[in-house]
Amino acid sequence: MQAGTAPAGTIERMQEKFDNDDFLGVLQDLTELIEDKCYDPKALYLGAYSYFMQGDYVRAAALVNDTLQFAPQDVETRILLARICMLEDRSDDGLAIFDFVLEHYADQLTTEQHDDVEDILDYYAQNDPEHIAKDFPHIAAFMHVDVATVDGASQTGVGSDIEDAVIAESEPVNQAEEPVTSAETVAEPLANGTDIEAEVEQVMAADIALAAKVCLLNNFAGAHYAAGDLEAAQQELKQALTIDGQSATTIRNMAVLLKDQGKADLAWQVAARLPETDFLLLAYLKK
Repeated sequence: MQAGTAPAGTIERMQEKFDNDDFLGVLQDLTELIEDKCYDPKALYLGAYSYFMQGDYVRAAALVNDTLQFAPQDVETRILLARICMLEDRSDDGLAIFDFVLEHYADQLTTEQHDDVEDILDYYAQNDPEHIAKDFPHIAAFMHVDVATVDGASQTGVGSDIEDAVIAESEPVNQAEEPVTSAETVAEPLANGTDIEAEVEQVMAADIALAAKVCLLNNFAGAHYAAGDLEAAQQELKQALTIDGQSATTIRNMAVLLKDQGKADLAWQVAARLPETDFLLLAYLKK
């Protein structure tokens, strides 16, 4: 295979479809390019990310490998590979990739990539700083991990208020012995009063696309919010943001929740992450 450049407008069209969650449309466009022997690295990346969002990590990883064959220095592809490893319960492999990225490409990260990497690594830096400092020195430097200041499980210098309160990375969840296979089955724990951690675990173990998991987590958060359990709602939204940190629905819901918790400044910071201004949300935050 040889790398190629997609016809004019193709990548823009694929990106628009991806932004609108039309992952099948992205993959159809990619299939046509491959049939024409065109292996555009950006197109391959969009295809890999589309499979990732559908929960098909095997095909996503295969396309990631193809992308890196043609564009070995592509940072966003390496970040995607690290995320796949972590969601497959291979956290050390994912951390090793992040450590490599931060060693060689830290100065090339865009603001969005920097924030995404920081959000993902926040959990590990806070909960296992000794492991991070010992085995992943570039992550330790990036996250300001200083084992000398660690007191028990906590450590200073890691995570701003917004990271701690909003987008703390969750530990990969092991598959249940009888994996959930449908959104309807996942919805059962809420009615049965299952604790919040088990509820999130059921969603993460479900054999459904990542976009569907984000939707379910927001639905569960809404139910907890309506019941007045703001802490449970926040945990659901945090998990949704670890899957898709750019979800406008999740960002909007988190901003409203933080406002109701009396964290107005933090709510404004979260609202600023929306891709487009939402006047209704701004009006609510101004109250």
